[in-house]
Amino acid sequence: GWKNTNKVRPGGGFSYVNPISKNLGITMSANYSDQFGRRTTSQTGYEFVAGTNNATGGSETEPYLRTLRLSNNERSTTREAYSFGVDWRPIERLTLNFNYQYNALDLFTSPRFVTLNSGAAPTSKSPTETIGRVGAGTVQWGSTTTHKMTDTHMLSLRSVYRGRDWTFEAATAYSFSDVKYRTMDEGFFRGITLRIPSPTVRFRNATGDGAIPDIEVFSGNASNLTPIDWTSIGNARIIDTTGNNRQNGSTEDSQLRLSATRDFNLGSLPASVEFGGATKTFDRSRKWTRHNFSYRGPDGVANSPDDVASAV
Repeated sequence: GWKNTNKVRPGGGFSYVNPISKNLGITMSANYSDQFGRRTTSQTGYEFVAGTNNATGGSETEPYLRTLRLSNNERSTTREAYSFGVDWRPIERLTLNFNYQYNALDLFTSPRFVTLNSGAAPTSKSPTETIGRVGAGTVQWGSTTTHKMTDTHMLSLRSVYRGRDWTFEAATAYSFSDVKYRTMDEGFFRGITLRIPSPTVRFRNATGDGAIPDIEVFSGNASNLTPIDWTSIGNARIIDTTGNNRQNGSTEDSQLRLSATRDFNLGSLPASVEFGGATKTFDRSRKWTRHNFSYRGPDGVANSPDDVASAV
């Protein structure tokens, strides 16, 4: 739902090395990849704590399954990388190196998840089953959708002079990275929280071997429990959307290094002495705005019955 994408996502790269002469050579490379990935996970949470006056209902010897989180993490990643380098020896003892690199990342992530909680002190429990108290559970959906874009430029220069007795080296490097995070600017919220109010949650056939247990969700009171399709967000209320960022940032890094080295022998043992110094500066800047919204349906009251998602 973010943008139209191709079902075929090509990628590739090449490198080129040309030793033009014994004193001059160049290198070039380029790489491009466009990938889509998806990861689904489930995470269980067992209650081992009894709490004051057994308010929680767990124990170290007889824990029960209290929470289950199901996640669907989808991401689209595009990477570009280009480099160019020159090695030159203008005179016999002097070597100069120049290198430039550019890297770009375009990452769109949209993790979505639902968390089911049977509540504390269930009506009954066993190693494979949790029967939550009436109205004590929670069922909540959420997501953290973000579009991230980065561009990085890196430039380096290095010279080495090899004299009869001494070797002198000088090197400098500079890099600049630009980072952007977008949500609402591109027509979507970072995430929307939806919740089924005061449900009764039950887990059955919780084998503990990685299989997702059977899940039952009900609404109503003890004398009139009605099954709810918890997989449909239309049965949940819209609560809010938070963390909708528009963020711009950058990092700038520069460094300089100088050194002089001399090799010699101490009797029959090789040795060397080196003098030098280095300096480095690093600067980071960030600027962002964040928007949080609470949903109020036709009655203008948050988290009320007319906030159900099916009415939107």
